[in-house]
Parts: sequence; structure tokens; C-alpha cells
Amino acid sequence: MASKKTTYTEVVEGIFMDPVPVLQGQEVKIKYKGYLTTTGAKKIFLHAGFGEGNWENVQDIPMRKLRDGGWSASLVAEGSRLNICFKDDAENWDNNFGQNWSFAIQKK
Repeated sequence: MASKKTTYTEVVEGIFMDPVPVLQGQEVKIKYKGYLTTTGAKKIFLHAGFGEGNWENVQDIPMRKLRDGGWSASLVAEGSRLNICFKDDAENWDNNFGQNWSFAIQKK
């Protein structure tokens, strides 16, 4: 049985997701082609959390380098908002100038 091909949608410049919109309880695949991909980073991590205001269930998820120069990771969406930013193994951050990125999570 063939696996479903990921069809990423660019949600902001350099950040792609599948599916869009993000659905509660569903796996979300995130592809990153932002600033840290141009700095020679050996590892990039998706820094993610959930909720309004203070982040809950904060995770640093190692991303996998892709052939096209991007990096990908996935997680299961929970709560009402998905909050993300990115860091490399030298603690350099891409966090939207301290604003991070936040996406509504819709109920199924």
C-alpha cells in the first residue's frame, strides 16, 4: 500500500504545513526553509507548544534534513493553538523576531 504523499502548504514565508487547516488530534507535518537553513546548521529543532499565552507541552523535536534543503518534523495537534519557532544545535533561533508563529487548531 502506497503512503500518502505530503502536500505542504506555505503558511508564512519559509514555513510549510500539512494539513492546513491544523486539526485537533491529527498529525501535523511541518517543513522549514527559513533563515537557519542558510547558516550551515548541522541540526535544526522544531520548538513547539500549545495553547493561548503561556505554551503548554513544550517540545524540542529534531527535524530531518530533506533533499531540497528544507527540514521536516511532525507532531500531534492538541488544544486550541499551535505555537512554533526553530533553533539550531548552536542555540541560534528563528522565532519571528520574538513573536513566534501561532496557528489556530480546529476541532474535527
